[in-house]
Amino acid sequence: MSSYTEAVALGDSLSQSGPVSKQLVPVVNALIAKAKEEKPDSVSLTALPMLEANSVGYADIDSASLKSLMAVVAAALYEGPAFA
Repeated sequence: MSSYTEAVALGDSLSQSGPVSKQLVPVVNALIAKAKEEKPDSVSLTALPMLEANSVGYADIDSASLKSLMAVVAAALYEGPAFA
């Protein structure tokens, strides 16, 4: 599965609001790292931080923000036809 497909699938699977389980942190970080490897010249991917988990058991990002983050990853990796 491509990083683009993984980013879209992860973004689609998230709820609109609420906390993100710390179990997703390594998955998201691996996806970001893979995307940065695929597109090393992408300014938008280079600027993305790696996530961390807090002591309460959640990621340091909420669900809505993570959906946006995955949209940035997917847009940077998109290799389909350009939109006019």
